[in-house]
Amino acid sequence: MGAKSTKLELRSHGSPGLARWPNLFILGVPKAGTRSLVSALTAHPQVYVPAHHQPRFFIDPEVDRRWAGFFDLVQREDKYLALFRGHDEAPYCCDASPEYMFSAEAMHRIRQVEPTSKAIVLLRDPVDRAYSHYLNDVREGLEKRTFLQAIREQLSGVDPQRWPSRYVHYGHYEQALRDASAIFKENLYVIFFEKLTSDPLTELSGLAEFLSLDFEGFHARGLRHLNEAAVPRGEISRHLLGSPLFRRLARAITPRRERPLFRRLFVSPKAVPPIDPQARGLLIREYAGEADAVAAVLGRHPAWRNFAA
Repeated sequence: MGAKSTKLELRSHGSPGLARWPNLFILGVPKAGTRSLVSALTAHPQVYVPAHHQPRFFIDPEVDRRWAGFFDLVQREDKYLALFRGHDEAPYCCDASPEYMFSAEAMHRIRQVEPTSKAIVLLRDPVDRAYSHYLNDVREGLEKRTFLQAIREQLSGVDPQRWPSRYVHYGHYEQALRDASAIFKENLYVIFFEKLTSDPLTELSGLAEFLSLDFEGFHARGLRHLNEAAVPRGEISRHLLGSPLFRRLARAITPRRERPLFRRLFVSPKAVPPIDPQARGLLIREYAGEADAVAAVLGRHPAWRNFAA
């Protein structure tokens, strides 16, 4: 997965009458609370987040053609800028595409088009993150393997870890975090998922200070747990969710903000099985030292129980 060509990257920046570039980005990582944080930001009167909050414009992933429409990637510059048109009064316009952090080229391009942009990174225990990512793909009809099989294939190299199902790769944070720190410098803010979910008001207070926002804009609503793990309700649901044609039709008739409710007809969060202990053990060994590496970059240690001494 690479970043886009830079041939058009400055065409609209600073041009009168054209839409502004966003100036706030959630860079990473997938399945670490992006949707919940987006909900809090959307409720804040000083932040604009488009309904299509994960356009992934600055990366250019290779996608199976059958599923290209499902991911709704925004690849044209005019369509991307149109997401933010008409919101010049908002201090912040936000793009929340949580794979950007894994492409230094994409982050450099973000800074080129909007040099004052600020970035947020959400990090999560990489073992829990990998399993949540897997469950997300099961829920969306993208994954048919068991978690153990998927992890074994990715660790062995049998599975090339194609986007978006990079369960193992997206849990290696150190280099991506170093790149983000070097590119955004003091304009980077890092939040640990575990802290965000256990003490959301404290974390939102820190974020408000970083962004120079009125904290009360967050406080009225707090933080809701969204995009939770779920699995298909049965074989019929599994078959429908795994059909690109069905997914395209469902998206065509369902407004974007109502899609989570529509999805609940086919999936159940109550049926989520516990993580396979063998897969968990493989991942713990794979990520040995990850918490210490993150702490070396940030100067603070994450509370990831899988890596306790």
